[in-house]
Amino acid sequence: MRLPKAFNPKRMSLGNTFSRKKVSTLLSVALLVSIFNVISVETAKAETATIAGRNATLVSPSATTNLTGISVGGLAAGTTYLVAVGLSNAPAGASLKIQTYAGITASYGYTAPGIYASFATVSFYGALADVNSALASLQYISGVATGSPTLKVSASSYTADYALNGYNGHFYTSSTTLGLANATYTSARTAAKGRTYQGQPGYLTTITTSGENDFITNNITNAVSIWIGATDEVTEGQWRWDTSGGSPEAGLRFFNQTGAANCGRTGGSNYTSDGLNYSRWASGEPNDYCSSGEDYAVTNWGGTGASGGTWNDCPDNGCGANRAYVIEFGTNAADGGFVNANSDLASNTFSLLYSSNSTTTYSASTTTPTYGSPVTLTATVTSAATGTVAFKDASSNVLCTTGNLASGTASCSWTPATRATYAVTAFYS
Repeated sequence: MRLPKAFNPKRMSLGNTFSRKKVSTLLSVALLVSIFNVISVETAKAETATIAGRNATLVSPSATTNLTGISVGGLAAGTTYLVAVGLSNAPAGASLKIQTYAGITASYGYTAPGIYASFATVSFYGALADVNSALASLQYISGVATGSPTLKVSASSYTADYALNGYNGHFYTSSTTLGLANATYTSARTAAKGRTYQGQPGYLTTITTSGENDFITNNITNAVSIWIGATDEVTEGQWRWDTSGGSPEAGLRFFNQTGAANCGRTGGSNYTSDGLNYSRWASGEPNDYCSSGEDYAVTNWGGTGASGGTWNDCPDNGCGANRAYVIEFGTNAADGGFVNANSDLASNTFSLLYSSNSTTTYSASTTTPTYGSPVTLTATVTSAATGTVAFKDASSNVLCTTGNLASGTASCSWTPATRATYAVTAFYS
């Protein structure tokens, strides 16, 4: 699956006033209006999960930031929630932490001692109150480096047989978990395409990133030497994600096998012209073992764990007794294809914005906008740099953010939350 720039503006101003690093104004406003961004997928299903949270949170290098305001809901009372959290584009040294985890259970593969103390992705399930207590305690721990990390949160009802990937929002299961018999590759392909989950048809899994390969290695039960949807049955030596497999990558080539036939065809290189650039063959593989028709791939050849995750080519009837397979559900659409009448899955992505370290504050004149009505917050960048501007209140709550900007004016709309005096500060990064 397929699974802002730092700059140094010369000037920033709020309205007609300018400061070097940080701009502040007091806004006297007067009814509680949520600043949260709530995603609720509308379908014909009785209920669908919702995910609430701030569009963006300001973070700093070498600091720990509480990611407040994230919660899930929307499903029927008494539902056990499955929640996946994934940190993407994280700079070196960054991680997530959950401080409160009473009542939640880590999904398969996330049960190592201390998993909640430092992770990039995790999945867990539990009652609504317990999963929301865990999310309320979520922290971002930054190293010295900065970047443009994002946090993806996905939520669904829990079903024991299906694993949820926190990066791409797809579901996975193994044939063994479902109680299906071992199969030849071609039979496994047909069986996978005959399964559905949450309104999405299944397919033998396609693995296009190291993160997804790690997920299948560590977080899918009974996953030793299992079929994946890779084959060179169409053209010998040209490895593709199965043209007739039904996956989003169907027909895309990812690897060219090299060497002469008859026992000499070993190894090769990634093929990138179809937009893919990942493979994880075991040493000396694929080798078509003396032209024995090894046209289909397995992963976790020889085992899982730290030494697992490598691939091997095998004939249609497999390379050994175990001929189980991994079924994946989901598309490359932003919603994974799960906005449909049979799905209760929802996902939302939040930005983590690094601010400048040194700041200077300027207090502009007091204004009195009408509470409950949008207010336009403005900052001006007069240099030729690019980046992002985030506006926050005195409690470090991000009110709104601009997208990537070039030299000029950055503005965004914010609706005052209640009658009060607000100190609104603009940060650029």
